[in-house]
Amino acid sequence: MKLISQNKYHQEHNTAFFSGSYNGTKDCIKNSDFVICDHNVYFLHKELIDNKDYFLLKGEEDKNFSVVEILCEEMMKSSLSRKSTVACIGGGSVLDTAGLACSMYHRGLKALFFPTTVLAVCDASIGGKNAVNLSNRKNMAGSWYFPEKIIFYPGFLKTLPAIQHMEGFIETIKHGLLENEDLLKNINAFLKQNYPGENDPVTINDSYLNILIQSALYKIKITSEDPFEKGNRLRLNAGHTIGHALETSAGLSHGRAVAIGLIIEHSILKELTGKDIFLPSNFFPESLFKDLALPDPYTILQHAISDKKNLNTCLRFSSPSYVSPDPILEASEDLVLRKIMEFQNDLPQWQRKHP
Repeated sequence: MKLISQNKYHQEHNTAFFSGSYNGTKDCIKNSDFVICDHNVYFLHKELIDNKDYFLLKGEEDKNFSVVEILCEEMMKSSLSRKSTVACIGGGSVLDTAGLACSMYHRGLKALFFPTTVLAVCDASIGGKNAVNLSNRKNMAGSWYFPEKIIFYPGFLKTLPAIQHMEGFIETIKHGLLENEDLLKNINAFLKQNYPGENDPVTINDSYLNILIQSALYKIKITSEDPFEKGNRLRLNAGHTIGHALETSAGLSHGRAVAIGLIIEHSILKELTGKDIFLPSNFFPESLFKDLALPDPYTILQHAISDKKNLNTCLRFSSPSYVSPDPILEASEDLVLRKIMEFQNDLPQWQRKHP
């Protein structure tokens, strides 16, 4: 096990980020008191997940309070205490649900996160946000609870479908676009060779893994400085106001929805500030927009209005620090609706290969 980062989020919680070997990962899972694991990951890596007490989840489908209650009951049947350790293995949806259950049972027990997707490695496993959906609204009920360790075993990524590499890479691009010039340079150099997941097979080489770790370290830095989202951490929500609206209204995957959210919100921020904001089109391959069927703009707007970040009648959008000293800018419903319409009109251009 290689320690990548050790960060104190507040006076009671430290989280260590490790790069794990096969044997080190297997030992950590085996020595845990209980395992919550993604259904597909379990059957793809059954030899690695060596623990008799486990419960399997089906990603976004199980991201609700009913499943959290079942998880707590299963923990009770296994006689877990506050000192017990739960290994949570999966992508963002599984870690969200499992993390919430861990934060609630006995008001909190030890959680180890094993992210198994690109998105979870760079984003969802980091920062202590745990939540489930309510009435088709994203992440409306949750908690702040920080895992004791995050263990990144690269072998999990080898069994991911190609599209999940491509979509997960969007969160890495988001981190680069916010204010991380070194990460952005590395991403740009990497994309000149191949967009991850655009072509099979996906090559998980050192360059790719270094970018993922660099992206994870960026989020660790921001979230450890602002653990409860009072300042700069708000910037990490870039692309997510529109993105979450597209997930719920159009049924898009998170990565695909956030990619479109970044594009639309970029246009909104540009009009609000009058600044030329960097957004290279080659970071968004045409395959992200293939066969894209969106609902009418008014439906998307209504889902965006219900986003938990909004206040009163204004929609709130995250801004990079070089665009505005304020991490959040507000926009009217009319402006947002117009920008959604503009994207839908421009969609054929995004669906063509960019130079």
